[in-house]
Amino acid sequence: ALLTGSFYEAISKGKINKVPTMLTFNSEEELLFWKPAVTDVSLLLEARAKYYDNDLSNIIRNKFNMTKQNKVIAGRKIRQIYTNRTFQENFPGLVKFFSDESFTTAITRHAKLQSNYTDVYLGQFSYQG
Repeated sequence: ALLTGSFYEAISKGKINKVPTMLTFNSEEELLFWKPAVTDVSLLLEARAKYYDNDLSNIIRNKFNMTKQNKVIAGRKIRQIYTNRTFQENFPGLVKFFSDESFTTAITRHAKLQSNYTDVYLGQFSYQG
């Protein structure tokens, strides 16, 4: 087996191959997974934006043991990181949120943990245009 236990536990305790590591992510990585599944990405963006804007606790989901009221407060603060408006008014902010949620956060945490034991080269690819 490639992984025989918790990846987080292994990397945080240094039970890894100690070789230099290169990690990268894309600024809008989440879009890659929407395009093949949806013919009109804007319809999906609109539906997801509405889902989060109508109930900000959905941003937190059940990740933490929090009251609904605290989830709404935390959801509002998280949305403010990505936009000063609603996600329905700012689709790029929504895409950035999903990209961070699905990829960027985990990759940067991995880089931070790995850097305790080896050299780490972390990069971000972005295309704007």
